[in-house]
Order: sequence, then structure tokens, then C-alpha cells
Amino acid sequence: MGRQVLGKPTDGPVSKYINRRISGLITRLILSTGRDVSPSYASLVSFLTGLMASILVAGGDPLLGGVLIQLSSILDGVDGELARALGRTSRRGGFVDSLLDRFVNISMYLAIGMYLSSRMDPAMLVALVVASLSGDMMVTYLHSLSQREAGRHAALIGRVPQIASRDVRLFILFLSLVSEPFYPGSAAVGLGIVALLSYLYVLLKSVEVARVLD
Repeated sequence: MGRQVLGKPTDGPVSKYINRRISGLITRLILSTGRDVSPSYASLVSFLTGLMASILVAGGDPLLGGVLIQLSSILDGVDGELARALGRTSRRGGFVDSLLDRFVNISMYLAIGMYLSSRMDPAMLVALVVASLSGDMMVTYLHSLSQREAGRHAALIGRVPQIASRDVRLFILFLSLVSEPFYPGSAAVGLGIVALLSYLYVLLKSVEVARVLD
């Protein structure tokens, strides 16, 4: 196949240096078969993998769940790579993919909360899950608002790096979950790190985006 498999200029660091190396191989393998594989199928596989990860974590298996959430993050890059390689990018595809990503994110935070429910003080757990989940949603909202108001993705504005992009957030959850069986409490630490980085990023990047608005 002569088609080029491309990433995106808005890729976060984990996606750029880790995920794309693997998702690119998967995409090239799919393209090499010569079959007409819809990018939407890749979105669905990534979504189902993420949901399975959440089910496993909620059911008490953070190790396998953590591995699957990172796999879901990697597979999330395949749909876009296929669409760009095949010239089949569309606003509808991007819209559906973004919605499915949000469902996976929410399910994972809730799953970790369920896993930790018998291991933490209820009030502290609720605060931690709400902080991490709301931070996650705020990053997404900031990016959407920046695209609408400034006409550019926030990652392309200013100098603050993507310390809380989706690939980074899921990678942190992956590391914390696979560490949980060996270092109990790691999952809770992962939630705290996601919350801290998300709100720090939103604060700093909001200043940069506001500066370019009229």
C-alpha cells in the first residue's frame, strides 16, 4: 500500500511517542489486506475495549483492566489513521468518535470508584472521583471551546504542553491500575494525579487561549 499513515498535530505526548508507533502498525496491517475497513469499525472496537476495561476494573481486576484501557487508547488512533489514509475523514466520524471516547472515560472513572469503594473513606473517594472526572471533562470542554471561539485547538495555541490530553490521562490510569495489585492505593493516586494535571492544564491553557481572543 502506498497510503501514508499520519498522526495529528494535536497529538499528546503519549500518543505521539508511544501509541502511534503501535496504532500505525495496526493501521498498516489493515491497509495491507486490501479490504475496505470502515474507520467506524475501529472506533467501535476501541469503545468496546474501553468498556470491557471498565467492567474488569469494577469487578476487581485492575491489572487486566488497566492493560485494556491502554489498548483502547492505542486503538483510538486507528480510526483516524484509517480515515486519513483512505481519504474518508468526516465531521460525523469525528463527532461519533468523540462521544464514544467520553463514554469510555466516564465509565473508567466510575469503575475505579467502584473498585476503591471498599478500600477508601466514602467522602474522600467521592471527592477524588468527582475531581478527576470533572477535570477530564473540563479539558475536553476547553478544547471544544477553543476550537469554537479561537478557531484552533488549544494545543496549537501558546506554549503550555499537553500535560493532560486524553492519551496522557488514560496512560496515568493505566500505570496506576497495573500497579494496584503490587502497590495498593496506586489507583487512588492515579485519580489524584489526573485531577491535578487536568485542572492545572485548564488553568494555564485558558490564559493562553483568552489572550488570542478579541
